[in-house]
Amino acid sequence: MSATDVVLDHWSDRARTIADDAAVNTPNMAQRQLELAAIEPYLTADMDVLEVGCGNGHTTSWLRERVGSVFAIDRSEAMLARARSTYGETNNVFHYGDIRYRGVRREGGWDAIVCIRVLINLADLDEQRQALESLAFRLNPGGMLILVEGFADGFAALDLLRTLIELPPLEPSPINFYSTLADLRPEIERLFTVERTFHLGAFDYLTRVAGIGPDSAAELSQAWNPDYFEHLSRIRGFVLRKPA
Repeated sequence: MSATDVVLDHWSDRARTIADDAAVNTPNMAQRQLELAAIEPYLTADMDVLEVGCGNGHTTSWLRERVGSVFAIDRSEAMLARARSTYGETNNVFHYGDIRYRGVRREGGWDAIVCIRVLINLADLDEQRQALESLAFRLNPGGMLILVEGFADGFAALDLLRTLIELPPLEPSPINFYSTLADLRPEIERLFTVERTFHLGAFDYLTRVAGIGPDSAAELSQAWNPDYFEHLSRIRGFVLRKPA
């Protein structure tokens, strides 16, 4: 079985077996809320948004209340079936789609694309680069990509601190592939203009090193997330613009 098939089976199984709708895509609710809080300022009511890797539609239901419409795609039919059953299609559509391929491009492209922790589910760096090409193709000129992604750098930096206090190294999910920022940034900057970046460094320090619970850590990090913690963030966010 290929790495791609393993990942697809994993998510399809979660769609069928995880009872809590909010936990299907990720059990880390506090991190999800921080991610959504970080992207919300860039969403507007007039946007037609393509959401890539929608899973069971939990984030779709949040997005569709803040933008004009959401076209949400995923490559797991089990996830899409659950999304339609749980959330329905009001101001949104759930549709099969694979981030690696261009597919059918909407006339004029999309105003904005939201892509949260999807690249880590691809097999390798080549597939991640291919996905970025696909995302750029789908955007209209001047369109915005909100990319929230996991990188190996944060894990390495956290592990260094954990070693100092005799904690074991973190264990990323075996189904995920984490590239480094140095590996992927050249492709990002080739295809897009970087307008903003954000990180969850304080949250990762508080939860993975200081041992503070995720809910308390999320509350603290919303008030205090200095840039000198950026290198500790497992998650990096980018607000990217396709050249006009």
